Amino acid sequence: MSLQELVNAVSAWVKSVRPGAELALRGLADPNTDGLSLRVLALRSANDSRHALARRDPIVDILEVDLLLSVGGSEPEAAMETAADLHFAALEAAPPFTLNASADALKISRGLRLTPALGIVLRGRIARERAARPVPLVREAKFELVGKNAVDGGGPAPPPAPESASPEPAAAATPSRRRPARRGGT
Repeated sequence: MSLQELVNAVSAWVKSVRPGAELALRGLADPNTDGLSLRVLALRSANDSRHALARRDPIVDILEVDLLLSVGGSEPEAAMETAADLHFAALEAAPPFTLNASADALKISRGLRLTPALGIVLRGRIARERAARPVPLVREAKFELVGKNAVDGGGPAPPPAPESASPEPAAAATPSRRRPARRGGT
């Protein structure tokens, strides 16, 4: 889900709770608190994929988003009723967002120097997929295969085989792990 999709989901939810209500998306510096206003307060990383190992699968970055939903206006009774309805509905809201009950919306509004208004803080998650960057190998392993006779001490080693143009890399061949035979002992 993108940030725009999250904002659209909140807007649709507000309209389902209060039909006919218009939700205005505002910036943090916008002092207007008339009607229903939605502001993005914070973006925090919910996972740390910066040090992900090289892989073929895409990496999914997840951000938590805090949104301030404030209710203002010239009619205090209507604003209180709307704010209460939204708060009750947010307690029952299904994902993609939840109510951040520990956040004080009035304190946040004062910190932003907005006109005091009733409100709630919603928390949602957004994601972005990105391709993993393959990490180059530090060094490439190369093996020269030796015949069995040379390992057993039975004769001279054959000349190294020319590199073939096979699709498998030379590192796929495993060298022999056999010990040379002992001479003259038990």
